[in-house]
Amino acid sequence: MKFVLKFDLKCEVHVTISFIFAIQNFMVMILKKYILLVLSILMLGTVLEAQQDPWTKSQLITPDALAQKLKSTGKDVPVILNFGVERNIKNAIEIGLVSSPKVAEKFKADAAKMDKKKETVIYCGCCTMENCPNVRNSFNKLKELGFTNIKVLNIPTDLNVDWIEKGYPMKQ
Repeated sequence: MKFVLKFDLKCEVHVTISFIFAIQNFMVMILKKYILLVLSILMLGTVLEAQQDPWTKSQLITPDALAQKLKSTGKDVPVILNFGVERNIKNAIEIGLVSSPKVAEKFKADAAKMDKKKETVIYCGCCTMENCPNVRNSFNKLKELGFTNIKVLNIPTDLNVDWIEKGYPMKQ
C-alpha cells in the first residue's frame, strides 16, 4: 500500500509539473503574439502618421525662404493666405478657418478670381504643424478648387516662435 501511495504521489507531481510547463509555454506563446501585435500596431501608426500630411516635402517652404521672397518685388512674390486665427505676415490675405461652412463658401467665391497657377503659400500658425487641423483642411480645399502651386509655410512650433520672434516681416 505504501508503494501505491508513492507511485500516485510521483504521478501526481509529474502531472502537476507537466501541467505547469504547458501553461508556461502557452503563456509565452500568447505573450509573443501580443508583443508582435503591439509592435505591428505601432509600426502601422507610424506609417499612417507619416501619410497624414497631404503635401509633399517639396511643397513645404521655410520661414527664411518666404521672408527672402517677400523682399523681392513683382512676380516672385507669392500669394500668401492665412487660414488661421493668428496675425498676418506681410502680404498675407486673412481667410480664416475653412472648416467653417460660411468661411469656406466665401473663400470658394474669392478663389474663383485668383490665379490658380501662381505660387500660393498657406499657413495657420496657431500650434505645431503636426497638430494643426487648419492647414491640412486648407491645403485640401485649395487642391479641390484647382490650385496647382501650393506651398505650406513650415511652422514647426507656432507663428510667434517660427516667424515673429525671428523678426520676419508682419503686416502693418
